[in-house]
Amino acid sequence: MPQPHLPAAAKRFLGRCGTVVVLVGCLALGVGFAWSGLPAAGLRGSHGSFAVEKCSVVFHRGSYSKGSSHSHSYSDHSCAGTFRAENGRVVDAEAEMAGLGSGHHAGEVFPAQRTTGHHAELLDPWRALQQFAGGFAFLLPAAFALFWLLTDFGRTSGSWRVLGASWRATKGTATRAAVVALVAVSAVGIVVVSPVLAFAHSG
Repeated sequence: MPQPHLPAAAKRFLGRCGTVVVLVGCLALGVGFAWSGLPAAGLRGSHGSFAVEKCSVVFHRGSYSKGSSHSHSYSDHSCAGTFRAENGRVVDAEAEMAGLGSGHHAGEVFPAQRTTGHHAELLDPWRALQQFAGGFAFLLPAAFALFWLLTDFGRTSGSWRVLGASWRATKGTATRAAVVALVAVSAVGIVVVSPVLAFAHSG
């Protein structure tokens, strides 16, 4: 029985839709990574200190993997305590902080950011650096997706043989300017902007 074939126009349309999804997904993931790094850098929430009162281990059990008799599980260390804002205006005796790790005892104090509700996050420039760099790194696949979408490279079979020709054809066009700009922002963001933002409040 012959297999149905999509018309070439339909294939190109589906390919473009897929490329748009990849482009938007990369941008969204980049923003998400950067946003999640703001508290660790001291750039979102109320700055202050978190005094540990007690810590506990929370076990998360996942579903069984295909072909395996073992479920995937992991543990997370969560601590309850008191958050005190640096300006003295907020004292939250029901604050919680996750991800501190094991071995912490009552009375230990950590620099922290209070974000929403009773949630506090550890002030951690190195974690913030990873999140910011990861956010900017997502601009690289976004740049390639944009190039794929706007050039003949995306309208053909996507063969690597035509990649160079498609790139040369963009000389002097807005397409090349946009792709180069995304790559430049990604590089400068990873090398310069991420460390500056991550360690701006570390002192």
